[in-house]
Amino acid sequence: MLTKKQRDAHAKTIGASDASAILGVNPYMSAYDVWLRKTGKVQGEQWEPGQEPEPVQIGVALEPALISWAKSELGKLITDPRKLEVRDKDLPFLVVHPDALVLQTGDPVEAKTSGFGHAVPQDWGEPGTGQVPEPVCVQAHVQMRVTLRPVCHVPTWLKGRGRAMFHVERNGGLLEVIAERLSYFWRHNVQGDIPPEDSLPSLDLIRQVRRVPKTMKALPPALIESYAETKAAMKDCEKIMEEMQARVLAELGNAEASEPTAAGQLTFMATDVTRFDSKRFRAEHPDLWEQYKETQQVRRLLLRKAKEDA
Repeated sequence: MLTKKQRDAHAKTIGASDASAILGVNPYMSAYDVWLRKTGKVQGEQWEPGQEPEPVQIGVALEPALISWAKSELGKLITDPRKLEVRDKDLPFLVVHPDALVLQTGDPVEAKTSGFGHAVPQDWGEPGTGQVPEPVCVQAHVQMRVTLRPVCHVPTWLKGRGRAMFHVERNGGLLEVIAERLSYFWRHNVQGDIPPEDSLPSLDLIRQVRRVPKTMKALPPALIESYAETKAAMKDCEKIMEEMQARVLAELGNAEASEPTAAGQLTFMATDVTRFDSKRFRAEHPDLWEQYKETQQVRRLLLRKAKEDA
């Protein structure tokens, strides 16, 4: 886990998880996302506290147990976060924070969990090998480059398989590709303030970009037309889905479910839903309403039809 000081400094450098995003193999972050953060166009953490994807939350919770187990497999480890920040000697913008370092050898340790919230990737190989998913392989190589070590140890908890230890060995060709891509990204995209090509930002993150009030920017007409067409198609799909649901419910009659088939089963079961009656609360407790209400500024992407020529 990073300290607050390390997290603040991380915004001005590239780390191992950033590298996997820049190379296009990070499932939670794109190269565009990294660019937005490194150029200061958005503020705050990647996710609000408690809003991280479930696999990420589980990984954070299990990391201490994996590191403790790794000690029994690898020997004494350095785990003090203040001693785990390492800067690349040739690429000063590249800084890593391994989960641990093997005391005797200095080898980096990168703890991982997999299979929680999604299927276990098939590219986790046999324990003891270096066969790991591509994002983990990239992160491990960044750790090895910066720490100047030939191997990165990956203690892992795989859902359905339990604990497994992997050892990713240094691949010189891959390290060259990583160094070239990261150097170009830092020089061309970050320092040149140019968004990455062939990469899209996460919708939640691009919504957070600070905008200048009462400003306009010319957009390609084709882009606006495509947005309008997509919006219309989505509306048509919603209408088709409503009609399909009505047809299914009509066929069910008074039944709650269809009989199982090879195609699956449709159910229409009653469930309890708890809702907060804000209108009633405001009427019966106006003082508390005034005390606890919160006003937030939100933005919505709206399509305004072009004015017809007179």
